[in-house]
Amino acid sequence: MRAGGRGAVRVDEFGVKAPDEILYDAGDVYFAAKATITNLSAEDVSVFIEIQGVDIEGYEAVSGTLKGVIASGETRTLTSRLPTSPKALASVDQWQVGNIEYWTHDPDE
Repeated sequence: MRAGGRGAVRVDEFGVKAPDEILYDAGDVYFAAKATITNLSAEDVSVFIEIQGVDIEGYEAVSGTLKGVIASGETRTLTSRLPTSPKALASVDQWQVGNIEYWTHDPDE
């Protein structure tokens, strides 16, 4: 069952750590993302959180997804190391939380 929206989960904080120096002749570079999420619902949920890097004009330049299962009433920090191109990463002006999707977790899946 897909619930969607932002009602049953809350993003308490998020952050991104990117390399200080970006080598333009390199292949993919990686950035690390984390988000602390609280499940406000009465059921365990599977969560996808989109982290977006936007350029100075507000257009998406980079995105990645954090995912995990969060028990009812619990808070959990989700982390991931995500690839992107050096050019895309260099164009990021700020980071933001994009789409948040969640649904009742089925332990048999």
